[in-house]
Amino acid sequence: MKKLITLAATLLYILTVTAQKIPLQNTNLWRVSGNGITESSFIYLTGKSCDQNLKLDEKSKDALNKVKTVIVEYDLYGSKDAGKLARANFATADSQKIKNNLSAGQVSAFENKLKDAGYPAQALPQLQAYKLNMIYYMLASVAGPCGTESQGLAYEIDLRSIAKKTNKEFAALQSIDDVLAESGKTDNYYWKKNISYLLDNEDKVKAQYKQEANLYQARDIKELQQLYNNNPLFMQLYKTDIQKQHVFFVADKIEQALKAGPGFFSIQFSNIVYSDFSVFEILAAKGYTITPVLN
Repeated sequence: MKKLITLAATLLYILTVTAQKIPLQNTNLWRVSGNGITESSFIYLTGKSCDQNLKLDEKSKDALNKVKTVIVEYDLYGSKDAGKLARANFATADSQKIKNNLSAGQVSAFENKLKDAGYPAQALPQLQAYKLNMIYYMLASVAGPCGTESQGLAYEIDLRSIAKKTNKEFAALQSIDDVLAESGKTDNYYWKKNISYLLDNEDKVKAQYKQEANLYQARDIKELQQLYNNNPLFMQLYKTDIQKQHVFFVADKIEQALKAGPGFFSIQFSNIVYSDFSVFEILAAKGYTITPVLN
């Protein structure tokens, strides 16, 4: 009986979340109010962009002045635990090794793509020690719109600096241990499927990543949502049970922080793109009001 009650409550909650849609507007900045909080907080949607001049706009800077805490989704830049993250990416079992998961042709194609991107040939054998997730991220970097010469914009770095200059608290929703625990839930099949797509659709993937970056730079959130909902590159990467769990985790962490005072939350766009598991809808179901901050 207890299990049935729990299941019924879960289904009711899911239905409630699904029923409360938040229409997306073309803005990165969203206000969180209501449900007993006396001061508004803000959610800033981050994404991929190669434009190093794409900095926070004036309305976002104004929002930062109104909060006491700056909170990013995760902080993998300059963290004292970054070494732990790096070590976790090495294969420690035969079942994790590239040679036991990818075909010889796929390994060769992967190495050739890295050679073409400028990786030294003598470094390629060392990559055999990595887990599949690192192979995916290397291929994604090579195919990405920014190329390998320049890095995409990382708002986390800017926000850490802003918090320090303005004497605001700085925190992350996910610790390194949280990131590693989540990564450990993905199996080899998931990464093999995504790696295969990158290897088999080189020109298409480059065009899709370029489209993603251009839409983000233009703040075209509605079209980004369409891209994520209809493109296999993004659907098979993000439309998963693990991503759904991540979104609920992020929403729960945001709610905990909201109770402590006004905050400026920086989260990835992928957290709000799917209507059946969106941070916006989850917070709305809990009683918060989510509204766009427009120019």
